[in-house]
Amino acid sequence: MPANASTDWTCYSVAGHSCELFTPPTILEPGRILLYLHDLQERSPKDFPALYKALESTGLPVLAPRIGRTWCLQQQLNRFDNTMSAEDYILGPILDECHRITGATSGGVGLLGCEMGGQAALRLAYRHPDKFPIAAAIAPAIDFHLGMRHGHDWADGELFDTLWEIFDEPEQARQETAILHVHPLNWPRHQWL
Repeated sequence: MPANASTDWTCYSVAGHSCELFTPPTILEPGRILLYLHDLQERSPKDFPALYKALESTGLPVLAPRIGRTWCLQQQLNRFDNTMSAEDYILGPILDECHRITGATSGGVGLLGCEMGGQAALRLAYRHPDKFPIAAAIAPAIDFHLGMRHGHDWADGELFDTLWEIFDEPEQARQETAILHVHPLNWPRHQWL
């Protein structure tokens, strides 16, 4: 955590999984919230001083669920949860929690993610643009299937192990990448990569 960091971050559980919540001293945009999806190393926004400062300056609440190395896919990964997939977790309990925090019944949720979380933010927004009309990705791992193909040559290749638990081959993983979920007529209207 950066020096002089705000103490307005709290940790709690949502549907049995840990989350961090930042509540700004003054909410500048009522009914709005940022949903932060972490990288492969599962780092918090507090681990990135510049990002941390930027998020705190928005005046928006920030919810950061811990989803492990699930890639936030529809396929279930038992090491995360044996009753729901990471995507179902985001679309169900986490979206409900966002609405509880903001007091809104729909909309108002912007996605932001880094690396693995960046591709997850884009993929979720492309699959569900009505729920997530705003998506931002920092260094998104859009071609995550390459981790199955070449991960053994990469310094962090072992972090792609969960893909082998979900898919039998890299082509199956490629079919689930964010870019293949862009609909030509129904996509999030606000994207930042």
